[in-house]
Amino acid sequence: MAAELALLVPTETEVLAGLEMGGIPVVTALGRHTGLPCAFVRKSAKAYGTARLAEGAELVGRQVLIVEDVVISGGQVVISAGQLRDLGTRPLRHRPG
Repeated sequence: MAAELALLVPTETEVLAGLEMGGIPVVTALGRHTGLPCAFVRKSAKAYGTARLAEGAELVGRQVLIVEDVVISGGQVVISAGQLRDLGTRPLRHRPG
């Protein structure tokens, strides 16, 4: 599955971001096929541990592709995209053909 999904990753993608929890195994497998670094994104930063919203690859100034396992309404993807922009990511300009 990841090999097929890798064909859909825009060439300008610099980091793959998997949303907790379901997106994390998908983005990990996808990262192995694309060679791209991965970040794991929480729904919200925890008050303990590193207290970061995202762990893994550096995100600031990079173009990030958000990966989720199942999208029902898209609400969490929109929220996470805004949070990642607030962290300094650059939006992808790729438009599917």
